[in-house]
Amino acid sequence: MDRERLAARIGSRYVRNAMFVGLGCAALIFLLIGEGKPEALFDLLKDWPVQAFICVVIGPLIGHVVGIWAGKKILLQGGNARYVTLTAGFVCVWSTTFLFSLIGFFEEGIPRHSPFEAFSDYVLTPIVAVTYVGGLFIILMTFIVAKLLRTCTPQAVQRSALISAAPGSTTPDPLPSDPRPGTPPGRPRSSCGRSGSRCCCTA
Repeated sequence: MDRERLAARIGSRYVRNAMFVGLGCAALIFLLIGEGKPEALFDLLKDWPVQAFICVVIGPLIGHVVGIWAGKKILLQGGNARYVTLTAGFVCVWSTTFLFSLIGFFEEGIPRHSPFEAFSDYVLTPIVAVTYVGGLFIILMTFIVAKLLRTCTPQAVQRSALISAAPGSTTPDPLPSDPRPGTPPGRPRSSCGRSGSRCCCTA
């Protein structure tokens, strides 16, 4: 695996997982609003299947694509981890919200209102609302993802890619143990030489 593919894989994993965490938090909030009844969540999935598909499937796919860009930008081009992940977080949330809002825009907004009013009520308002409501969560996840990505230095990615490309090596999975002095026997080691529990290259 070359360094570009490895950086894309690392970035995709972290941003996509952040999207899943966001979905979990949203589901928890909805359950609390629905008096803690799981039936309320199932009713939501049944009554609005397209919107649910956008949130559960399309949203993480957007996170995957944006994460590929973020991983390359940070790990290969030396971009600022916080700025890049903050941009990635808002792009993911805004894109998912935009697609989600288009359903109501075409089903209810256009038939009842002028195009401008429909766009303002059904598209622009949800995006503004999710920015204010979810902004704090996005910023929090930005610091977490940025911290994780900063552990994957460009040099570590380069070493991992070189080891993976070496004869007889087909994957950057952790090596059986770390032979360095002071390391407990049997402790996993990533392909870049770091401790497997701390290095993103084990992904």
